[in-house]
Amino acid sequence: MAILANAIEEKLRKYEAMARAATKQLQESRLSEFKVAAIWDSENGVDTFYLKNKEDEDVPCNWIELCECRHCQGVMELASDAIALASSWCF
Repeated sequence: MAILANAIEEKLRKYEAMARAATKQLQESRLSEFKVAAIWDSENGVDTFYLKNKEDEDVPCNWIELCECRHCQGVMELASDAIALASSWCF
């Protein structure tokens, strides 16, 4: 059981690092009011990247789903999707 927990923690750390890197790309694109977050839904066992407005960070209805973490090909794909959505979406 400890091996499984360690594997999950390692995977989540990877996703959190990807989210931070994508957020940095948002900031460099002058979209610093947004951030990317990796969220684990323990009920459904799904890990998902979301675009969030920093001002309303605790309001889930203001989180826009980007993709399931396991289907994301890399930071640049994630950042590109986040930038496109943030540029066109008005929270």
